[in-house]
Amino acid sequence: MKSLKILSPFLLGFFCLGFQIIIVREFSAVFWGNELNFGVILGFWLLWEGIGALIAERISFSEDKIYRFYLITIFFFLVSLTFLRVNRFLIHKLPGEIPPFHWILLFSALLTLLVSSFLGILFVLNVKLLNGRLGITYILESIGSSLGSISVYLFIVPYTSNWMGTTIVGLIGISLLFLIFKPNLKLFLISLLLAFFLLIFGFFADNFLAKKYWSPLELIVSKDSKLGKISVVNEKGEISVYENSMLSFSSHEREGGEESVHFPLLLTESPEEVLIIGGGFGGALREALKYRDIRIDYLELDPEIIRISEGFKVFKGFFKEKNVKFHWGDARTFLRKERKKWDCIILILPEPINAQINRLYTKEFYNLIKERLKDEGIFSFKVPSSAEYINLDLQKVISIHFVTLKSVFPYINYIPGSTCIFLASKKPFEISIESILQKKNDLGIETSFISERYLRMRMSPIRYILLDSALKTEQRINSDFNPSLYLFQLNYLSGYHGKLEKKFYSFLLSVPTFWLIEFPLIIFAIFILFKFISGKAPSYMLPVFGIGFTTLSMEILIVLAYQIFYGYFYGRIALLLFSFMVGLSLGSSFTKSYLKPSQKILSIFQFLMLSLSVMSFLFFKIPVSAITGSICHFSIFFLLFLYGLISGSIFIIANELFIQNRKRFGLGWAVDLCGSTVGALSISTILLPVAGFLPILKFFLIFNLLIFLYILKK
Repeated sequence: MKSLKILSPFLLGFFCLGFQIIIVREFSAVFWGNELNFGVILGFWLLWEGIGALIAERISFSEDKIYRFYLITIFFFLVSLTFLRVNRFLIHKLPGEIPPFHWILLFSALLTLLVSSFLGILFVLNVKLLNGRLGITYILESIGSSLGSISVYLFIVPYTSNWMGTTIVGLIGISLLFLIFKPNLKLFLISLLLAFFLLIFGFFADNFLAKKYWSPLELIVSKDSKLGKISVVNEKGEISVYENSMLSFSSHEREGGEESVHFPLLLTESPEEVLIIGGGFGGALREALKYRDIRIDYLELDPEIIRISEGFKVFKGFFKEKNVKFHWGDARTFLRKERKKWDCIILILPEPINAQINRLYTKEFYNLIKERLKDEGIFSFKVPSSAEYINLDLQKVISIHFVTLKSVFPYINYIPGSTCIFLASKKPFEISIESILQKKNDLGIETSFISERYLRMRMSPIRYILLDSALKTEQRINSDFNPSLYLFQLNYLSGYHGKLEKKFYSFLLSVPTFWLIEFPLIIFAIFILFKFISGKAPSYMLPVFGIGFTTLSMEILIVLAYQIFYGYFYGRIALLLFSFMVGLSLGSSFTKSYLKPSQKILSIFQFLMLSLSVMSFLFFKIPVSAITGSICHFSIFFLLFLYGLISGSIFIIANELFIQNRKRFGLGWAVDLCGSTVGALSISTILLPVAGFLPILKFFLIFNLLIFLYILKK
């Protein structure tokens, strides 16, 4: 049975990535799908894991302790998911209401604390289990992580919920623990009790707590799809569909559907071919079908939205219409592949509070729209505004929308009100109350809201003066790799969450990038210079910190780039992490088996990390439109693989050199995780929203150059 002990670090890796992916998906589902939460969760996860590794150096070793700590980890993960599900009761928020960012930070810190700290302790105890063989433990843990991520991707994400996935991962873990350690009767009974709780958790607690979360609304459907969590609720007969806790559409919505559809269609000369992107079941399809001889293409990202909607009587009529063709998939991919052109394209999406939505309000996306619009066609979307007073933060948000749209389309018009409706075209077109009413009457279009009184109130001269002034407050363009709208939108919403959060976002908007990018590099360069002058031998822990800092930062950037390119991060997170972990496993295994650790070998691999930083910078310099889908897809996974490959090699070499003189098995692991924590938190909360992709990539290019020079010192 001693040979089975090597499965223990393998199981540790399986738990690490399996649980990590599940909690990232659950966080995304609860907190409006904001991808920056991915970095925040990873940051705190790795922080506590590193602290756990340091604590473990003082814990006496026994196999029973390893067994107990595994069981405790599974139990605390159940507790963490439970508290995450009931979070709105703790912070007194309504179901579907966006939580404050400081609460997201606090929940991330608290819910990862107990789980990841025990995983850190288990890493060091597994090193002791294998008689101090740090490299072998690291390799086995990496292989387990690879298997955990691909197993979640292949067998859990497509077929079951996050909570049932936790049950499956936990039961697999308990079964392996029986096999590896042969527990005594007491531990055996505790394991059976925990297995029973896991079954209750997966089969009953998920649905019960989901209904509690949405109370007093009636939850009808709750489903984890590949792309997000879909919740359908009933409030006094009105059916509302939420994606990742964010309202997608409601059955009884009238005014929103009318204003989204009739303004662009009544201003288009002869609308025959119309594309509606998102939100169609909330009234847009109903209103568009009032036009005779119109042919509608309706696009939803998640096919489950279409399947679920078809099951409700209030939406079922749309599926019988011969003039409506349903599509599912990413809007950008759809427009790139589709050769058809439309008379009118209508975008009906929520505010851009995450990268998945922001990517559909960028200059690059508008260029795709322009290519698929007929010469006389109109593109339209609406954003939140105010009829009487537009505060400065909201002015900047609306202004960025306008400036970005203006950078692509030569002719722009807009309609003020509680929402600002933007209309864009390649050819000049005019808006007048008389022409809108005349065409509406000629076509015999019946509406509940759009009338002469409504139009004269909405399109009053004073409202145009107010909106014209607002559109001049900000000149930034929202683009894929510099998502300025994202930050300004979050800054606007922070005004509803208290002074602390408002001050944080105001700081991000005001701080020059010099203090975030160049100044830290100058300080680090001075530190390296001081080390050169001091004459002391280089510390092997600096490159270990460097790989943690670099690889986690790059991991977050590349994952977000995937979201920008393809729009379904939620369904691919496991596969993306798998690419990194396979590289990590292969790099560490090859280095441990075939290379003798030396400073020369370490410098060679650090040079490879520097070269990879240059490669990443050049890749993101290429315009998105110039990269074909298959090449881009391969490049993203290959970059993650290379970062794993090189960082795994550097970790093994640097730690082997370090423990030749100091037998501290947890320190190298803790330093690596410390660097990862700094990278994850700084990128997610500060650097990416403020600086964008390219300045961050340039930062890491110079950072890795300085570490390379530091290693060459000797």
